[in-house]
Amino acid sequence: GHTFSTGQLEARVRMVSGAVRGGKLMFPACYVGDSQYQIVKLKNTSNLPLVFNIHHGFAKDIDAFAVKPLSGAIGANDFVLVCIKFTPQQCRTYKQLIKCTINGSEGGELLVTGAGSIPQVYCPDLLTTPPQIGHEMNPRIYMDEFFALQPTAIGLTSQRQFRLKNCSRIPCRYFCSLPPGADGVMSLSPSSGFLKGNE
Repeated sequence: GHTFSTGQLEARVRMVSGAVRGGKLMFPACYVGDSQYQIVKLKNTSNLPLVFNIHHGFAKDIDAFAVKPLSGAIGANDFVLVCIKFTPQQCRTYKQLIKCTINGSEGGELLVTGAGSIPQVYCPDLLTTPPQIGHEMNPRIYMDEFFALQPTAIGLTSQRQFRLKNCSRIPCRYFCSLPPGADGVMSLSPSSGFLKGNE
């Protein structure tokens, strides 16, 4: 007969990706309605070919994640690339458990998380209470309806500075405009710009 060392005939696979840490894969914050992609390498670390199947749907957020391919074969000491797609439809955090079976046996699992986000900007100098950023589905700037400038003599100018803060985790571009009646009397500088997430 033949003698084989322990584990020599055991099919083994590893989920490899620069974004995988401790069995978890985290997507960066994503605009609601947009899609992001992560590539995971399924590496066959044994000297036997194997058949893999990927199962997902072990959480309520199945519609936010898609995996391709869901099954296939991997040659000995070879690998395949699996694409995970994340498409958030709401401004919240999503989680999904993805399991992999090898030749019909349990092969490992990966917890995938992501967050849908909408740009939300507020003016800390013009708003006494920070807004409660939650499930707002429309981009907006939070600020008081009115703010005052100090009394100014005719022919002179006065200035007031205020900050804009991006409360969301995604970058955004902003644009501010004045009503037509303020032309020639008031001006904004800069009237537009770019804010990184949480900047």
